[in-house]
Amino acid sequence: LLDVAGRIRADTMEIDSYVYHVGDANTYFGFDAADHFRIVEGGGVRLQVDSNGYIGIGTTTPTTSLHVYGGTDSLFLQKSSAAGGVGIKFSDTGDSGSQLGFLRYYHQDTASTGLGNCFRLSTDQASETLVLGGCLHVGFDGKDGGYMTNVAGSGRKNLFLQGTYGGNT
Repeated sequence: LLDVAGRIRADTMEIDSYVYHVGDANTYFGFDAADHFRIVEGGGVRLQVDSNGYIGIGTTTPTTSLHVYGGTDSLFLQKSSAAGGVGIKFSDTGDSGSQLGFLRYYHQDTASTGLGNCFRLSTDQASETLVLGGCLHVGFDGKDGGYMTNVAGSGRKNLFLQGTYGGNT
Protein backbone atom coordinates (compact mmCIF):
# COMPACT_ATOMS: atom_id res chain seq x y z
CA LEU A 1 0.00 0.00 0.00
CA LEU A 2 1.33 3.38 -1.03
CA ASP A 3 -0.22 6.44 0.59
CA VAL A 4 0.97 9.75 -0.87
CA ALA A 5 -0.22 13.29 -0.23
CA GLY A 6 0.48 15.51 -3.22
CA ARG A 7 1.72 14.56 -6.68
CA ILE A 8 3.15 11.35 -8.05
CA ARG A 9 5.26 11.72 -11.18
CA ALA A 10 6.47 8.88 -13.35
CA ASP A 11 7.55 8.32 -16.95
CA THR A 12 5.60 5.05 -17.07
CA MET A 13 2.99 3.72 -14.68
CA GLU A 14 1.36 0.29 -14.69
CA ILE A 15 -1.97 -0.65 -13.14
CA ASP A 16 -3.64 -4.05 -12.93
CA SER A 17 -7.16 -2.98 -13.80
CA TYR A 18 -8.76 0.30 -12.68
CA VAL A 19 -8.17 3.69 -11.12
CA TYR A 20 -10.89 4.61 -8.61
CA HIS A 21 -11.87 7.94 -7.11
CA VAL A 22 -11.61 8.00 -3.32
CA GLY A 23 -15.07 7.76 -1.79
CA ASP A 24 -16.78 6.88 -5.10
CA ALA A 25 -16.38 3.16 -5.75
CA ASN A 26 -18.70 3.07 -8.79
CA THR A 27 -16.81 5.72 -10.82
CA TYR A 28 -13.48 4.63 -12.31
CA PHE A 29 -11.48 4.09 -15.49
CA GLY A 30 -9.07 1.43 -16.60
CA PHE A 31 -8.80 -1.93 -18.28
CA ASP A 32 -11.31 -4.77 -17.96
CA ALA A 33 -9.32 -7.04 -20.30
CA ALA A 34 -6.27 -6.99 -22.53
CA ASP A 35 -6.53 -4.16 -25.05
CA HIS A 36 -9.84 -2.85 -23.63
CA PHE A 37 -10.19 0.56 -22.05
CA ARG A 38 -13.36 1.75 -20.34
CA ILE A 39 -14.77 4.57 -18.29
CA VAL A 40 -17.40 3.64 -15.71
CA GLU A 41 -19.55 6.29 -14.03
CA GLY A 42 -22.31 5.60 -11.56
CA GLY A 43 -21.69 1.87 -11.97
CA GLY A 44 -22.42 1.84 -15.72
CA VAL A 45 -19.94 1.67 -18.58
CA ARG A 46 -20.12 5.03 -20.36
CA LEU A 47 -17.21 4.59 -22.79
CA GLN A 48 -15.54 1.41 -24.07
CA VAL A 49 -12.62 1.21 -26.49
CA ASP A 50 -11.91 -2.27 -27.83
CA SER A 51 -8.72 -3.72 -29.31
CA ASN A 52 -10.20 -3.54 -32.84
CA GLY A 53 -10.51 0.25 -32.50
CA TYR A 54 -14.28 0.21 -32.05
CA ILE A 55 -15.60 2.82 -29.63
CA GLY A 56 -18.77 2.23 -27.68
CA ILE A 57 -20.70 4.94 -25.90
CA GLY A 58 -23.28 3.41 -23.58
CA THR A 59 -22.37 -0.13 -24.66
CA THR A 60 -19.68 -2.65 -23.70
CA THR A 61 -19.88 -4.40 -27.09
CA PRO A 62 -19.37 -1.84 -29.86
CA THR A 63 -20.02 -3.38 -33.29
CA THR A 64 -18.68 -0.56 -35.49
CA SER A 65 -16.16 2.29 -35.44
CA LEU A 66 -18.53 4.39 -33.31
CA HIS A 67 -21.45 2.64 -31.65
CA VAL A 68 -23.77 4.89 -29.63
CA TYR A 69 -26.42 3.27 -27.46
CA GLY A 70 -28.59 5.14 -25.08
CA GLY A 71 -31.87 6.66 -24.04
CA THR A 72 -33.93 9.24 -25.86
CA ASP A 73 -31.01 11.33 -27.19
CA SER A 74 -28.40 8.87 -28.39
CA LEU A 75 -26.47 11.42 -30.43
CA PHE A 76 -26.69 15.19 -30.06
CA LEU A 77 -24.82 17.66 -32.26
CA GLN A 78 -24.82 21.35 -31.36
CA LYS A 79 -22.81 24.31 -32.60
CA SER A 80 -21.97 27.34 -30.50
CA SER A 81 -23.85 29.57 -32.98
CA ALA A 82 -26.71 29.17 -35.47
CA ALA A 83 -24.59 30.37 -38.42
CA GLY A 84 -23.66 27.81 -41.06
CA GLY A 85 -25.64 24.85 -39.79
CA VAL A 86 -24.52 21.67 -38.07
CA GLY A 87 -24.24 18.30 -39.72
CA ILE A 88 -22.61 15.00 -40.49
CA LYS A 89 -20.14 14.46 -43.35
CA PHE A 90 -19.96 11.14 -45.17
CA SER A 91 -16.95 9.99 -47.16
CA ASP A 92 -14.82 6.99 -48.02
CA THR A 93 -11.21 6.62 -49.10
CA GLY A 94 -12.21 6.91 -52.77
CA ASP A 95 -13.74 10.39 -52.35
CA SER A 96 -11.84 13.49 -53.31
CA GLY A 97 -12.24 16.65 -51.27
CA SER A 98 -15.36 17.82 -53.16
CA GLN A 99 -17.20 14.49 -53.42
CA LEU A 100 -18.63 14.15 -49.93
CA GLY A 101 -22.13 13.51 -48.67
CA PHE A 102 -23.66 15.81 -46.08
CA LEU A 103 -26.69 15.82 -43.84
CA ARG A 104 -27.00 19.29 -42.33
CA TYR A 105 -29.48 21.13 -40.15
CA TYR A 106 -29.87 24.87 -40.54
CA HIS A 107 -31.68 27.07 -38.04
CA GLN A 108 -33.63 29.88 -39.72
CA ASP A 109 -32.02 29.36 -43.15
CA THR A 110 -34.20 32.02 -44.78
CA ALA A 111 -31.35 33.65 -46.69
CA SER A 112 -30.58 30.73 -49.03
CA THR A 113 -33.78 28.66 -49.09
CA GLY A 114 -36.52 30.94 -47.83
CA LEU A 115 -37.25 28.35 -45.16
CA GLY A 116 -37.06 28.49 -41.41
CA ASN A 117 -35.51 25.43 -39.76
CA CYS A 118 -34.57 22.88 -42.42
CA PHE A 119 -32.46 19.83 -43.20
CA ARG A 120 -30.31 19.66 -46.31
CA LEU A 121 -29.00 16.48 -47.89
CA SER A 122 -26.26 16.89 -50.46
CA THR A 123 -23.86 14.72 -52.40
CA ASP A 124 -21.06 17.26 -52.66
CA GLN A 125 -20.07 20.59 -51.20
CA ALA A 126 -21.32 22.59 -54.17
CA SER A 127 -25.01 21.67 -54.30
CA GLU A 128 -27.85 20.78 -51.99
CA THR A 129 -29.84 18.02 -53.66
CA LEU A 130 -32.71 17.75 -51.18
CA VAL A 131 -34.07 20.30 -48.72
CA LEU A 132 -36.67 19.38 -46.09
CA GLY A 133 -38.11 22.42 -44.40
CA GLY A 134 -40.83 23.35 -41.98
CA CYS A 135 -44.48 22.82 -42.99
CA LEU A 136 -43.35 19.88 -45.18
CA HIS A 137 -41.64 22.07 -47.76
CA VAL A 138 -39.57 19.79 -50.00
CA GLY A 139 -37.16 21.22 -52.53
CA PHE A 140 -34.77 19.62 -54.98
CA ASP A 141 -31.46 21.10 -56.13
CA GLY A 142 -31.55 23.39 -53.10
CA LYS A 143 -34.60 25.30 -54.30
CA ASP A 144 -37.82 25.98 -52.44
CA GLY A 145 -39.62 28.48 -54.64
CA GLY A 146 -42.22 29.27 -51.97
CA TYR A 147 -44.30 26.21 -52.80
CA MET A 148 -44.94 23.09 -50.80
CA THR A 149 -42.89 21.16 -53.37
CA ASN A 150 -40.62 22.44 -56.13
CA VAL A 151 -38.51 20.41 -58.57
CA ALA A 152 -35.77 22.41 -60.29
CA GLY A 153 -32.58 21.85 -62.22
CA SER A 154 -31.58 20.24 -65.49
CA GLY A 155 -32.00 16.65 -66.60
CA ARG A 156 -34.71 14.08 -65.99
CA LYS A 157 -36.82 14.23 -62.84
CA ASN A 158 -39.46 11.86 -61.53
CA LEU A 159 -41.66 12.82 -58.64
CA PHE A 160 -44.82 11.22 -57.31
CA LEU A 161 -46.66 12.86 -54.45
CA GLN A 162 -50.02 11.92 -53.06
CA GLY A 163 -51.77 13.41 -50.11
CA THR A 164 -54.81 15.22 -48.86
CA TYR A 165 -54.98 18.91 -47.96
CA GLY A 166 -58.25 20.63 -47.17
CA GLY A 167 -60.29 17.73 -48.56
CA ASN A 168 -58.50 17.72 -51.93
CA THR A 169 -56.24 14.93 -53.13
